Amino acid sequence: MLGELDRAGLGHNTFTPEALALVVRSGEGLLRRTKNLCVSALLEAVHDQTRTVDLKQVNPRAPPTPLAKRS
Repeated sequence: MLGELDRAGLGHNTFTPEALALVVRSGEGLLRRTKNLCVSALLEAVHDQTRTVDLKQVNPRAPPTPLAKRS
């Protein structure tokens, strides 16, 4: 992800550490899903007129986590 930010000319501080961690967790190791989540969060940040992507921009775009199965 940091390489993509470099290529786009954005700083590594574009995503807060918490937002970055949520993106990585939500991507579940799938690069396309991770990239799509990043782009969606960046677009939401533009809509919110902020330069830093925080949990506020990532949470609505992150897929819901599966509930743990009960035994």
